[in-house]
Amino acid sequence: INSLKILAAASQCRPFADLSAEILEADIIKISGAATETKTDRAMRQYFSSCPKDRRPVLVFDSPSSVFLPWLSWRQLCTKSEIAFEKKPRKIILVINLYNVSRADFEKKFGSPGNCGILYNPYEA
Repeated sequence: INSLKILAAASQCRPFADLSAEILEADIIKISGAATETKTDRAMRQYFSSCPKDRRPVLVFDSPSSVFLPWLSWRQLCTKSEIAFEKKPRKIILVINLYNVSRADFEKKFGSPGNCGILYNPYEA
């Protein structure tokens, strides 16, 4: 569920190409490859060690599928920075296989799908 929540939240982020003209070079933090907690923490610490705390950086990931963060870490990053993607699909569609889980239970835990489409399987519990 947490990985799906990150994909749903990522669907609401803008592509980096749409932002690049609006931001200062010093406020861009690029994370190449897998975006892990270790990489993002290190990059954010390095940024805030040289920039004032009141600045809001733009954290740029390769794509939504390259984000490997716990949901809580993602939410904390969203409060400290704007998040963008180098490559972002126009539409994210989640295919949910509800084996032994009801649609109501899934939707209760998942929450809002953001800009994602959701397709459910025909084998709902």
